[in-house]
Amino acid sequence: MFELDADIDTDEFERKVAERRQKTYSPDAIRRGSEIDVAIVLHGSFQAALGAADRVFQLGTALSVPAGLRLIGPPGSGKTTLLRYYADSVPRSALFDRGLGAIRIRLRKRPSLGHTVESVLRALRHPFPKVSSQTVGMKRDISIDALKQRRTHLLLVDEAHNLCSRAGGWRAGSDEGNETTEYLREIMDAQIGLILAGGTGLEQLQERDKYLHSRCAAKATLGDFALDNAWAGIVHGLAGHNQHHCLKFLTDSRQIVLLHRATRGNLRTLKMLVVEAILIAADSSRSDLCAADLRSGFGLALNGLVDIANPWGA
Repeated sequence: MFELDADIDTDEFERKVAERRQKTYSPDAIRRGSEIDVAIVLHGSFQAALGAADRVFQLGTALSVPAGLRLIGPPGSGKTTLLRYYADSVPRSALFDRGLGAIRIRLRKRPSLGHTVESVLRALRHPFPKVSSQTVGMKRDISIDALKQRRTHLLLVDEAHNLCSRAGGWRAGSDEGNETTEYLREIMDAQIGLILAGGTGLEQLQERDKYLHSRCAAKATLGDFALDNAWAGIVHGLAGHNQHHCLKFLTDSRQIVLLHRATRGNLRTLKMLVVEAILIAADSSRSDLCAADLRSGFGLALNGLVDIANPWGA
């Protein structure tokens, strides 16, 4: 199982990883490794969740109260990747402004109304997104009007398990929500679909806001992979995404087992390990991966993130 905290700031984590790589490897190596970083492997659960997301998008303006969806999975299972992929894949249309048919925001660990409104305004590229305690009420109304004016069909909310945090903002003994969840309900009232993506803590939404939960009753799940044919398919699929390196070594049956042992079947961890191995090989002027690359990559990329011994040896 991936050991990162479920509340991790994904964008900040990725920034730190990119910063370390830039200090360690050549630009050419980083360019080659980036092909795996951005690779999308369309496995069964991912495709099912995409289908569920698309139903919410398509029904957004067709229902008096739009559909909602909860996308739940552990850290590193591909929730953020799916949201980004879906937002980027929405085709151009005269029905909504370019690039704004589906927009994505990410909630903080303790999501406030002000920060959530500001995130929506930034995603809409509003010229004055900043929100203060004095302007939050006005900006709340402006954000909802802007969503309607830009004809946004779908709001994608990442790290939505933070809505269920016990850290303040909840009326004692109430399951009727707080000002942030009420804001999300008001967005749905404006005939905009809602997808809440987060960790297993999102299962507590019914205890926090029963009305928002009832609107997002549909659920899709992503998870870590067992050591089975699906995992082998993930490794084979990822190995086919790099044009500059031969990753056939990864598809050897023994390596598939070792990769699962190293990553516990977590997709994010797998990509981190494979990218690191490619970076090492590229700066050693080799185009084929070998066990030494994975051994070194495990120590560099996953040190402190997984609590097992290096499967490729010390």
